[in-house]
Amino acid sequence: MRYAHSNISRAKGVPPLKPQRKPTNSVRPGGLMPSKKKTLDPAAPKTRQKGDDEVERLEQLEMVVSLRLTPTDHERWLSKVYESGQTRSEFFRSCVLGNKTEVIAKTPASVDKLRLIWYFNKASNNLNQLARSAHQTRKRGMLDAGAFQQVIRHLSTISELMQKGINDAD
Repeated sequence: MRYAHSNISRAKGVPPLKPQRKPTNSVRPGGLMPSKKKTLDPAAPKTRQKGDDEVERLEQLEMVVSLRLTPTDHERWLSKVYESGQTRSEFFRSCVLGNKTEVIAKTPASVDKLRLIWYFNKASNNLNQLARSAHQTRKRGMLDAGAFQQVIRHLSTISELMQKGINDAD
């Protein structure tokens, strides 16, 4: 694929652009895509290969979904995937799309809480500037250790009170 500009420059360390894949509309008459599934011999050993879904799809799987897990949750998830005999993608699709999950919607934050978070984000920026200034003044020898620790304690207290205010807002 050729780009409109051949002299595209990029920042140092940024990987080169990848061309976007355009979706294909090659559909057989009757509305089905050509089947890529192989008929399996029942006597053949059961081995899973990438892309061995139980379902024939009308569209290609193109969209990627990712999530983050703790190492403990990741181990639990992998054990469930292994027990299911499916690939990770098949397992995830079967759980989410097969409605084997219970969706618990988060309650949206109130307007007051969102406004409070906005103000606290602005104030946090100022607290960081004060902490940096105190640290630099301490490094120059213009602030003794006791006064520096007192400034840091006060900034920590303000930060904790702000967090408590956000938690108690609703």
